[in-house]
Amino acid sequence: MLLSKQCLAMGLWALYSFLSLSERHDIGVVIHDDGSLDNESAEELNRLFPGCRIIRRAEADRNMKDFFAAKGLRRCERLRDGLIFALKLFDVCVLKHCDSVILLDCDVLFFKKPEILLNGPDPARNLFMRDLNPDYCYSIPDSRLDALAGNAVSRNLNPGIMKISGDALDFDRIERCLEDRAFWDKNGSPHYYAELTLWAMELSHASHGYLGPEYGFVYSEPGQRLAACHYCGTFRIKTVHYGEGLLRLKDTLGLPA
Repeated sequence: MLLSKQCLAMGLWALYSFLSLSERHDIGVVIHDDGSLDNESAEELNRLFPGCRIIRRAEADRNMKDFFAAKGLRRCERLRDGLIFALKLFDVCVLKHCDSVILLDCDVLFFKKPEILLNGPDPARNLFMRDLNPDYCYSIPDSRLDALAGNAVSRNLNPGIMKISGDALDFDRIERCLEDRAFWDKNGSPHYYAELTLWAMELSHASHGYLGPEYGFVYSEPGQRLAACHYCGTFRIKTVHYGEGLLRLKDTLGLPA
């Protein structure tokens, strides 16, 4: 989980709901500091999730800088330097300690055991949420997406909950793709959807598929049918997370009021 101090409380609930319902004791928790977590935040994470690994931003920056330099990945480094979401894209596949990784955004909650994430029929299969947003949310124009990727690309990837193999990314291929101007705004900064687009393009080259409709959104399905909900969007949706979402989680886990 890539986590900020501002979203600490949401992240704690996301991890707590996932771990509580997973009923597994062999899941390692890794928190990637976006640069804002302080010592107090780290202490709280360690208290609630003993043994968790917290990757500090300075540590990650040093390791990734060395990695990019050794591989000659100049555009990848530029993207990571300019887009916070790119830490979730690049760092997880370089700083990982295992072959399979479950990625969670901080604004998700689980309400049922995530069987497909834990015990899917194909352990090598990369999984992601199907976004119901009717708008096209990739940085590359739809007419050019498949050609640039060199494969048929899923059009509705949402990275709120993902399961990926540690070798899911081809960094040299990403470096070549980043030559395309559509990944960059006119002022030279990375496009807001660059990370999302690269996930979709890269996973098109690997075994992949959507999580089922039970992995949904606050606006997509009646809450009681969801195994997990991604509360992405406006501030109003975040208030639903702290209201209806946490109340349902309390009932699900039998927590005291």
